[in-house]
Amino acid sequence: WFQRGYTLFHWCPKTTYWFTGSGAPVAHKKALSTVPAALTPSCPQCAAGVVALLALKAGTLLAATRAPKWLEPKRLPAEDAIRLSLLLSGGGEFAFVVLALAEKLKVLPVELGGLLTAIVLITMATTPLLGDLAESLANTVADAAQELVLTGTVTTAAAAAAENEGGSSGTEVAPD
Repeated sequence: WFQRGYTLFHWCPKTTYWFTGSGAPVAHKKALSTVPAALTPSCPQCAAGVVALLALKAGTLLAATRAPKWLEPKRLPAEDAIRLSLLLSGGGEFAFVVLALAEKLKVLPVELGGLLTAIVLITMATTPLLGDLAESLANTVADAAQELVLTGTVTTAAAAAAENEGGSSGTEVAPD
């Protein structure tokens, strides 16, 4: 058994298949014989597909969770919206069902189905990395927001104090 993130592989010598966590079998002899050919033309397409899937899903989820307050008064804070959008941006297991059905019905070419399956598998495997990225990015945003609030509050309070003392010159007083 080999496990990394959400992707699980199991070697079954009787059937000469690798079983992925989705239950989709991949013939290892065919896969190994096409590795050099697959690396050359498909890697840029696969990498672009992974980046596109992650970016589109993360962007859509982030936009959905940051609806205006007048529309959704109980919306997620920015930190939680970042965490949610990055953690859910990978592909899901249902994609394997849809892709297999599309290939079976001859709606999707087998080569494209294989590429899309690889893209979904890779995005699923990157979920733990995206979780770490989401946590650090959310913490950075939270720290920056806290600093902005503190700086803005101190500056406003210092300016109000200076104005009340009669020292209003129209300039802001820098925080200590």
